[in-house]
Amino acid sequence: MPFIEPEKITVLPGRFRKDFSSVEQRAREIKQLGQFDPILVKEENNQLVLIDGETRLRACILLKRKVWYTTNTEGRLEVPDEYQHKLLELMANTARADMTVLEKSQATSELDRLLKEIHGQSGQAYILKEGQEGWDQEKTANLMGYRSAKTIERAKVIARAAETMPELAEAKTASEAMRMIQVKVRLEAQEELATRRAAEPQKGPISDPEAFFSKRVITGECPEIVEAAPSNSVSIVLTDIPYAIDYKTEDLKDGKFTKKNLSKKVTGLYNDLPEEILPAVIGVIAELPRVCRPNAFIFMFCAYRYWSFFSSIYQKAGFEVYNKPITWVRGNLASGSLEPGSCNCPWKWPASNTDCILFARRGNAVLARQGRPDVIVCNTPSSSEKIHSLQRPVQLLSELISWVFHENTKGILMDPFCGSGSSLAATLHFSGLDFFGYEKNPEFRQRAVSYLVNYYYELHNPKPAAEIDLDLEV
Repeated sequence: MPFIEPEKITVLPGRFRKDFSSVEQRAREIKQLGQFDPILVKEENNQLVLIDGETRLRACILLKRKVWYTTNTEGRLEVPDEYQHKLLELMANTARADMTVLEKSQATSELDRLLKEIHGQSGQAYILKEGQEGWDQEKTANLMGYRSAKTIERAKVIARAAETMPELAEAKTASEAMRMIQVKVRLEAQEELATRRAAEPQKGPISDPEAFFSKRVITGECPEIVEAAPSNSVSIVLTDIPYAIDYKTEDLKDGKFTKKNLSKKVTGLYNDLPEEILPAVIGVIAELPRVCRPNAFIFMFCAYRYWSFFSSIYQKAGFEVYNKPITWVRGNLASGSLEPGSCNCPWKWPASNTDCILFARRGNAVLARQGRPDVIVCNTPSSSEKIHSLQRPVQLLSELISWVFHENTKGILMDPFCGSGSSLAATLHFSGLDFFGYEKNPEFRQRAVSYLVNYYYELHNPKPAAEIDLDLEV
């Protein structure tokens, strides 16, 4: 049972294992119970070169104790060249449960590539060298104990996508990583579609939609940017504020909210901390008496817990607030079906399927559609439509606008937290209603512009001239 100072083991660069967050835990285990398994090394040029066991090696370095090792010769493992060395490292690491999804995907992808290089690529399009048997993803899957070659293909997709998506390192499962990639591809496809459409002749009253919408989606931080808005100009404020409920955390662990929804991170998981959001929203409300016309309406999505709080602030600012929230129920009224709700704490609370909308008016503003119920049933946008994690359906927003905008009149709608741009898209259904919105994140702002360009073209050109394949290879 040979032991050696861990510093005498050579660790070559370019190894696949990058996450060593478990080293301290492994060190505690070794200190308490001892080292159960030796590390595997190869004797080469009077050196011991590590093949497998870097976490154990680092733990022993941390403990300042000798490390138990075994060589490939003792284990009767043939490592004649660099290929076989890499192959052993990859096979040892891909069998481990504590690798991250990204690490395992990258290692699996490289293992498949290496095996094809050693044994030759199977298929009519490839020529095998003498002695090569031919290798494909099915054989890699069988070697690794997977049921299907699709697992290998998925690993290769994740590995390729990681070159431009570092956030994949946070994915906890391969399915979650694939959802993140699909969202990213869809967002990029929408921007590409908007670019293609802008280059082709289209119908509609706007000659240059890209320029038109770019001027109306303004990059800026609230409430400071609202201070630059013209006075007595806005007749409708329709906005979906960040809810100030720390939306980016969704589960409990050790008494703290820690689980992130990573697919939403791709579409737009934003800062939702109460101490930062509430002052911004209060600052915007303080500007509305100056920005709004004497007769104006307000629709503001907000968390139920803050409805009374914001109602009081609006009333102090001179607005009259409807005595309870307008309620949006996620579902289909025609079929009588409801969408599944969601809940951060399902062990103690029911799933929520509704949203709260604060409704207020100023001056002598009169409803355009009177007697509408204060409950609206409407489906959420499908995942293929979403460009933002909290995107609201245009159908819902159009319904709200129709309550307050009078035909054959002129008006301006403002959304100080426009996100996806859905509220601005809804105004395109109302002749005479202009709009503008603010978005502090430049990336989200560009997504909103592309979304508006595409929505406008689909409104006036039901059959787009160019389509983008959303099943693009990443």
